[in-house]
Amino acid sequence: MNQSGLEQPVSLDRNALLKEKVARFEELKKRHDAGEEGLIDELRELHTSVERLRGDHTKEAGE
Repeated sequence: MNQSGLEQPVSLDRNALLKEKVARFEELKKRHDAGEEGLIDELRELHTSVERLRGDHTKEAGE
C-alpha cells in the first residue's frame, strides 16, 4: 500500500466516522434495552451509512 501523505487522512477520517457509527449503535442499543420502540428506521439508516463507508473503502482499495 502506498504511504503517501494523501492516503493517511482518508484512513483517519474513515476511522473517525466508524467510531461515530459504533457510538451511535451503542446508543441505540441502550435505548432498545431500556424498552424504547420504533428504532428500526434509525438502525437502517446507520446500517446504510456503514455500508456506504465500506463501499468507499472497497473502491479505494481497487485503485
